[in-house]
Order: sequence, then C-alpha cells, then structure tokens
Amino acid sequence: SLLLLSGPALADTALPDATLQQEPGRNTQARPGNRAEAARPPRDEATAGAADEQSLAPVSVTAKGYASEDLETPVSTSALDRDELLRRNAQNPGEALRGEPGLAVASDGAGKDTVNISQVTLYGFEAQGKWQPRSGHWLKAGLSVVRGTNDALDEPLFQMPADELTLGWEGNVTPNWTTDATGRFVRRQNRVATVFSRGSENETGGFATVDVGATWRYAKSQSLRIGVKNLFDRAYREHLALGVSGQEIPMPGRSLVLGWRGEF
Repeated sequence: SLLLLSGPALADTALPDATLQQEPGRNTQARPGNRAEAARPPRDEATAGAADEQSLAPVSVTAKGYASEDLETPVSTSALDRDELLRRNAQNPGEALRGEPGLAVASDGAGKDTVNISQVTLYGFEAQGKWQPRSGHWLKAGLSVVRGTNDALDEPLFQMPADELTLGWEGNVTPNWTTDATGRFVRRQNRVATVFSRGSENETGGFATVDVGATWRYAKSQSLRIGVKNLFDRAYREHLALGVSGQEIPMPGRSLVLGWRGEF
C-alpha cells in the first residue's frame, strides 16, 4: 500500500475575489470570480509570463517521503485527501492507513511514523469453541497465535500480539441469574523489532488474569450485570500498549464493573 498525496501547493492557492470596475454615472460594482484589479495597471505579457513560471506545479509524495520512480512504487496505492481523512474519522494519514497491508506504524514514544514495508510474512491461526456439558452450562475456549517477520530487515515484525489462551465457564444458577468466569493466559512476547523500532519496542512478560461476573435478567429484553475484572489484582502490561519506551502504560488492577443492557 502506498500513501499518495497530490495537488497544487498551498502557496499557489487563492480564493476568488472581486473585480472592481468604475464606469461613468454608475456606482462601483463587485463581480465575483476574478482577482481584484482596482488601482493597479494591467500586466504586460512579460510580467504575466514571469508570474506563471513562479507557480508551483502539482507534486506527488509517496510513503517513502519523496516522488519515487514507478519501479520503486508498489502497484497498490491509497489516495488520501482531506475528505478521505474525514470519512475514515482519522486525524492524520497514519491513523487512516493503520492496518493496511504492507504498512507499519513505528513509534518512538513521542510520535509515530507510518512507514511502507516492502516485504513481510504473516502466519498463524485463531480458534474459538463452545461446549455445553449439561443443560444451562457452557464451557468456552479460545486460542490465538500469530507470527510476523519483517523480511526487508530480517527481524520480527513490529508490534505483534503475544500468544493467548482463554478459558471460560458460564452457567445458570436460577432461571433469571447466570454467573461466569473467564481466564486469560498470555505468553511472554520476546519477538521484538529492534532495528525498525530503533530499540523502542520492549519485551513483555507473560501473565494470567481472571474475570468473574453475574447477570440478572429481570425483564424479557433487559438485564443488569455486575463483574470484577482482574480479580487477583495482577500487575501486567499488554504488548500493544502505548507509551514511552520503558514506561508503557500498565493495565488496570482489580476493577468493579456495573452494566445495563436493553433491547428496544
């Protein structure tokens, strides 16, 4: 994918103003669509030609930061203008292109740069399952494993999630009450991009957390829920958490959650 921004330079942009004309016996009138020419002699051909030569031609900027040759530019491109950024609800091109194939967002803690990667390899799998051992009770399990390699730099791909296993149970204790418990078991992530991130991506340790909750269905389409997240108050950090290198944002400790759900 390629970031392509094209258009006339801002220095050559001007809003249409008015031509002021004075005719005998009439008031001064403003006609929209032309530049103001009152109290200024008309330009001769030489002056007009010199001014045209000073106008900047439209330019194209690729994700590499310069106008590259066709052979250096990927076939697939993404054209972004201000309207497209608004449509994607993005504040900048980096946010708009996050997740595009062939693009990675590098961070040094103070800011981010969207960089085009010429060759990457991604493989892995995700699986989820749910089993009902008896009426009113369900066992759930999920597994996610992803591997990424930056082939251009021969190192692990930047900001890859750690392997994760989830195990859960949900059961009816009364006709209107259900309880549940979910455990997350996340493996240590030591595959980090040292060259691409300029040493800003750190390894993260593995962790395990447990969430519990109960739901009361007091009406046909409405329910109340109370839950406790991170029941054992574990201190941990997600590998994809943002922050300054070495001072990444930790995840919340034990938290009480109250919620209401309704359908109309």
